[in-house]
Amino acid sequence: MHGSPEDGHHRHHRHHPQSSQAGYPQAYPPSPPSSGTNVLLIVLAVIGVLAVLGVLGVAGLFVLASDAKTHINESVQIGDGHARSWRLQKGTYHAHITSTGDGVDVKWIGGSCPDRENQATYDADCVLTSTGQIEVDNSHLFGGGDANVTIEVY
Repeated sequence: MHGSPEDGHHRHHRHHPQSSQAGYPQAYPPSPPSSGTNVLLIVLAVIGVLAVLGVLGVAGLFVLASDAKTHINESVQIGDGHARSWRLQKGTYHAHITSTGDGVDVKWIGGSCPDRENQATYDADCVLTSTGQIEVDNSHLFGGGDANVTIEVY
């Protein structure tokens, strides 16, 4: 029989692995995510990529991935009856142009992009199939005065 601590016999207490000595539940490391969770995360990632493609299109995704480089970022004054052009390598571009006055004509050379006339604000994409240029012309209306033009091409 088990005696008291005074007579040299100690009671043996059974240790329960689910409780610590202080009586609190023992902490176990979190279990790794199940394969179902991994599949869900992959499906969500694919849906995200498809959503970006739907909103931006393939060209938009390429621009995001390539960290769109600005090729032209200038503010210039183009005199009445004059034009200004900028040389560009073969590639896909987006142009944003604003002008004062009665607008300017915008022409892409080296691609099949449509010309635009009398543009106070111009936003368009163009694919140059060879080395080419973008031209901004202030000669569509003589006597219209100088045009202050801001051009960004990226």
